Amino acid sequence: MLRIIQSLKSAPTKLKDRIQGKAPKGSKRSPKWPALRKKHLKENPKCAHCGSLKKLEVHHLKPFHAHPELELDPKNLITLCESKERGVDCHRFVGHLGNYRLINVKTLEMVALYQAALYQAALTVAAPDQQKQETP
Repeated sequence: MLRIIQSLKSAPTKLKDRIQGKAPKGSKRSPKWPALRKKHLKENPKCAHCGSLKKLEVHHLKPFHAHPELELDPKNLITLCESKERGVDCHRFVGHLGNYRLINVKTLEMVALYQAALYQAALTVAAPDQQKQETP
């Protein structure tokens, strides 16, 4: 098992993606993908879910192997991380519901709900400080 894990770390990205279930057998990316991916990460340099700046991935909202016409559509892309910085691999959990072979059709909704919850939590934390300042 250790040997498999070590070989995965040194394997080319394409092979790793296939083994992890990220890229189905026979799926091929457009030669324009690397440039678009780089541009997307430059314009969207943090995880849309948790805000991490580490181990970023460009996730297709509708998978490119099922919707090849959307592979290069910027509206079909979202930046998600695999950093586990906040305790979760956002790409796997939010983009794929915990399994790269699954498709989360509600990725944008999950991101929006999480961001709204963070905003509410920030308001709750800030509210006691504001009350103290207002009290004479």
